[in-house]
Amino acid sequence: MVQSDFSYQKARAELTEILDWFESGEVDIEQALAKYDRADELLKQSMRTLSDAKAKIATKIHEKF
Repeated sequence: MVQSDFSYQKARAELTEILDWFESGEVDIEQALAKYDRADELLKQSMRTLSDAKAKIATKIHEKF
């Protein structure tokens, strides 16, 4: 997923769907591996997005003072 196309809200919704799938008990090993990889990708991008937002907020705060 390219960062410019990334939506934190959509990623969070997709992660919820993946978690629900795992909790449903319908776990096929091949699907589980693919879903795990996708969840890992979404989590990493979400963490980068949140980190970037935190840095921007900190910069704005420091600019004010």
